[in-house]
Amino acid sequence: EVGYEVIVTPLSPLAGNLDQTNSAFRGKQSRTSKQLLLDSFLKEFSWKPLAEEEEYFIDPSVEQESGKTTHDATKFLISWFGGRINTEKNSPIAILTANGGVGKTTVSRILASRIRRFDPSAIPILVESEQWRHLLQSNITLETLWDLAISSCFENAGRLLSNETALRVLVREGLFVVVFDGFDELCLNQSSSFRPKDVIGELIQLLTPEDE
Repeated sequence: EVGYEVIVTPLSPLAGNLDQTNSAFRGKQSRTSKQLLLDSFLKEFSWKPLAEEEEYFIDPSVEQESGKTTHDATKFLISWFGGRINTEKNSPIAILTANGGVGKTTVSRILASRIRRFDPSAIPILVESEQWRHLLQSNITLETLWDLAISSCFENAGRLLSNETALRVLVREGLFVVVFDGFDELCLNQSSSFRPKDVIGELIQLLTPEDE
């Protein structure tokens, strides 16, 4: 069979009608780069079942930076993750703040368990303190945190571990959706070498598209 495959980015106008794009470029097939990764690179990995949700979870409200209060925080945040809500600054990072003990970790876990229901192609990567709390006194790096989080998601994470290029591509294509919990435990613990500014800087570098 002659011809070539047309690959377009998910946000490209060409992705709106792949059949038309395929016809215009005379390709034998057209796919988005996101679908290509799902069909090829990620095909070899199987993810672990997500933990069951809290039985008596009550969805809190969330107050945006503008002062607007939205009920059903997890629904709002999942819509934001899916690109269906544009915030004032349209940033790839949102920070959820609240007093200690009010349920940020529970909300993070609920988000991770519900994201795939809304977008089956999205793979939630939950980074939480239970994964690395016992390692704080050792000289761990942010790369170690990613490896621990990814290992908790996949049965056979091998080629994804310590692979910054794969992590960056999968996050930017919207396949990996990162929920980073325990920021305060990570940066404020006396045994930790992490500094808030450095961690936020690395997250911004990871999540921000190269052309911005």
